[in-house]
Amino acid sequence: MSPHRNYWIYCHAHGRFERGVQLLTVAIVDLSTGRTFMVGAFPYAVRKMLDLGMVTEFKTKIEMAREMLDVLKGYFRVSRVVFDSWYWSEKLVKENVVSELKSNRRLLRVESVQGTLEEVEGHLRVGDLPPRTLLRRPDPGRPSDYGKVASPGI
Repeated sequence: MSPHRNYWIYCHAHGRFERGVQLLTVAIVDLSTGRTFMVGAFPYAVRKMLDLGMVTEFKTKIEMAREMLDVLKGYFRVSRVVFDSWYWSEKLVKENVVSELKSNRRLLRVESVQGTLEEVEGHLRVGDLPPRTLLRRPDPGRPSDYGKVASPGI
């Protein structure tokens, strides 16, 4: 937040920063009752605001979401996390999650000898899959076919 208590967001339509607030919202759903509880809406400052001296600290949306999940898990038994495609990140997706994937995401990356993640040339991207295809994250405790691409309804 700036010293003037306002935020700036980038407006793609106008090609400039304008006054506004980006919010990271968190809600909890009680699966036994179906009731939803809003935990909070947290203002997000873009990195440019830090560069311009408008804020004194910066965290990415992924870092903020990871911190919130860790705190909530201390108070609630979390069985599943649901989020939109903006939050799909290997830093965040470590548990049982439900999310859309951006169509340009590769489905396989390998770790190089140097420890960097490399894309596999010619490997499928999410956009190459048929509509409504479900992906399952591999789980070492599951049968060997777990983690493969599945058709809806499986």
